[in-house]
Amino acid sequence: MFFKNKNLEEKKNRNTIDKIVMGLIIGGAIGSALGLSFAPDEGSQTREKIKKSSLVGIKLLRAVYEVIKKRITNHINQKRDL
Repeated sequence: MFFKNKNLEEKKNRNTIDKIVMGLIIGGAIGSALGLSFAPDEGSQTREKIKKSSLVGIKLLRAVYEVIKKRITNHINQKRDL
């Protein structure tokens, strides 16, 4: 019974983290799109903004990748221990 409760708790925690990460990604994309569409600048300035937004997106994706990689590694290690 204890293991079932522990597994349910782990699943809830994973789901919460997944939702937070997805919210950050979606929010970043929407914010970038709105920012570019409501702030008409010269072409060079717009390209610079796109570049900066892309770099932020890349950093965010790398962070998501690391979280997912860590989870998979932990999951594999837990299965090995059984």
